[in-house]
Order: sequence, then C-alpha cells, then structure tokens
Amino acid sequence: MKNKSIVVLGGAGFIGTHLINYLLENTEMNIISIGRGELLTKSDRVKQYSVNITKNSLDEANLNGLVILAFINCAGGGSVQESHQSPLNDFYKTTACTAEVLEYIRVNNLPAKYIQLSSAAVYGNCFKFPISTSAPLNPISSYGYNNLMAENVISFYSRVYGINTTILRVFSVYGEGLKKQILWDACVKISQGNASFFGTGAEVRDFIHVDDLVSTIFNSIQLASDNAPVFNCGSGEGTTIRDLLNHVLANFDGLAKLKFTGEAKVGDPLGYIADITAYPIGQTIPMNVGIENYVNWFKKEF
Repeated sequence: MKNKSIVVLGGAGFIGTHLINYLLENTEMNIISIGRGELLTKSDRVKQYSVNITKNSLDEANLNGLVILAFINCAGGGSVQESHQSPLNDFYKTTACTAEVLEYIRVNNLPAKYIQLSSAAVYGNCFKFPISTSAPLNPISSYGYNNLMAENVISFYSRVYGINTTILRVFSVYGEGLKKQILWDACVKISQGNASFFGTGAEVRDFIHVDDLVSTIFNSIQLASDNAPVFNCGSGEGTTIRDLLNHVLANFDGLAKLKFTGEAKVGDPLGYIADITAYPIGQTIPMNVGIENYVNWFKKEF
C-alpha cells in the first residue's frame, strides 16, 4: 500500500491528529489532511489543505491521479453543548459536510471507501446495557440528531450509489491532547481547587482511549461495504462519573473535595455502555493508566 493515500477529514482535530500519527507509524501510505486548523505533525508524507470541507474544496485539492484507499471523516461538531447553542452550525459541520464528501466520491466515481466517525449520542437515553447497534435511535441533543442524519445520508449513498462505507459510533473518547469534555474540565477545575460538577456522579460512560480508537478506525476500512455496516467503538465497560473523577483527584493528591450539583446538562444521557461483540476492540490502555497519563500530560502542559 506504499503508493496509496488516505484522506483524513478533520486531520488537525484531536482524533484526526492521533489517526495521522498512527498511519505514519504503522503504514507507508501518503496522507491528505483536509479541514480547518494547523497540523502539529510534520512529515513529507502528509499534505494539509486548510479549508472548509465541501465538494468544491475537494475539487480544488486536486486529488486526481491519486490512488485513494479511503476517506476517513474525523470532522464534524464535537460538543453537545455547542450543538445545542448553534444547531444549524453543527448541522453544517456534521451532516452537510458528510453529504459534500459523499457527493464528491459519487461524481468522480471513486472506488475509495468512506469511514464515518459517528457518535453514541444517536441512541439518546438508554435503559438496557450494553447498547447494541440495533437499539432504538432516539437522540436527545442536536449533536445526536445531526450525527443520525449523517448516518442516514451515508446509508442512502451506499445503497443507491454503491459506495462502500463503515459507520463507527464512538463512545467517550479521551487521551492526551484533548482540551474539552469531562477529563479536561475536571483537570482545570481541580487544579484550581474546585471539584464541583453537574449531575449526581452516578451517570455511566464507556471510555475508550484515542490510541485504541485510531487503530480500530484503520482496521474498519476492510469492513466497509455498500450495506453501510455500523459498529460501536467503546471499551464495553461502564465507568461512573464519580469513579472517574475520584481517579483524577487521586492523581492530583486530593487537591479538592468532590461534590455534585444534582443538575443535569441539556442533552446529556444518563448512561452508555457499548455492546462491542460485533466488532471487539483490543483495549490496550486501561482506564486507570489512561487517566494517570492524561493528568500527567495536563500538569506538564498547563
């Protein structure tokens, strides 16, 4: 696969950055990164186009003549709260962006596969665990709805136009370099002596380290088909927010006392645990190790 290329959409983002590093270390392929932001990775095998992801910008990227194995979409909205405040903006980032790329593939009759990073938010509130990909889809946030609409667009293009795709419903991804979501918020607060958080602490999440996720993303290319298969990407294990934050506190030497407001954030579900029997993920980084590494990264950088 030395002469083949992979297009990473959103390559300057958290997951995109880790995915590009993984591809550089584990393959000989060239990488085209398309999307806003500046790449931290410097390699003559990586070319960056810092543009909004549209069919026109893909046309202008001059991908003609390249043997493209896959388009991997790591772009899209990344915040439930931001999507609630600006649902239309999130729609353009997530749903419209997906349609633009698939239309580019269709018009140019490319044999490339398309991998979509969707979200467990498409499930909404669930009361039966672990969550199977056949579970009802009833998102409770704009973020979840926009991801679900993107999935429907993908299924349509696969079924009607024969594009080989894979949809990965990512659960709670974390790892060094992530500057948002619960671990980031926790480190910022606790480092300032504040350990007050929304909710009750009993909320359950399924955390997957980004290093385990990116290897799963790459391996999913071979699973793509015109049936648009869907897989969960999680550890298959649940962790309460209280336990998670206690792990963080322990790595800060108990700098603050943990407390919860009892108030839930808009769009936040009560619990998620992935059923990964259809696509088992080799979890190489246990939660306690991952949290310790994350806190050490935070202390060093900030």
